[in-house]
Amino acid sequence: MKTGLVNLKRAKCPAHVYLALLILIFSCRCNPTLAMDLITPAEASLPAVNLLNVRGPVPGPEIQLISPAPTAEVDGGLPVQAMTDVIKAPFSIVLRFIPHGGAKIDVDTLSLKYIKNPFVDLTQRVRPYTSLTGVNIVDANMPAGEHLIRVQIKDTRGRLGTAFIKLRSSE
Repeated sequence: MKTGLVNLKRAKCPAHVYLALLILIFSCRCNPTLAMDLITPAEASLPAVNLLNVRGPVPGPEIQLISPAPTAEVDGGLPVQAMTDVIKAPFSIVLRFIPHGGAKIDVDTLSLKYIKNPFVDLTQRVRPYTSLTGVNIVDANMPAGEHLIRVQIKDTRGRLGTAFIKLRSSE
């Protein structure tokens, strides 16, 4: 006498037994009472979030473009601080970091990305001109055209500040 699993090839079971087993297996898997709650009714009743304006009660650091003089502009749904006039290289770039809620600026978290595909990291080029109060580059050079740069920095409480700066340059 053999013990263990029954060899189904040799077993003489009618087809309706197999069909009944399949129906039983699939009815258990599709039974809504056994389904996992991905989102509970209580969670679904929570207020919606506006993802375009998500911040805590105290915002992250503010990043202001001081020089060249900026103007407010909307570019692709993102807040952009842009040039009022086309500037000629070389020129000065001055950014000011303004912390909120008693926190201090964490200079080590500074990130500048030139928005291209792929992004170009400018952080190491700018780091020598960076202090707790901002960035001060006396002679910056760039080719003619419009250049979008994302500046990000965190404060000592880990809150992130982000600004998009569009520089318009002529040769």
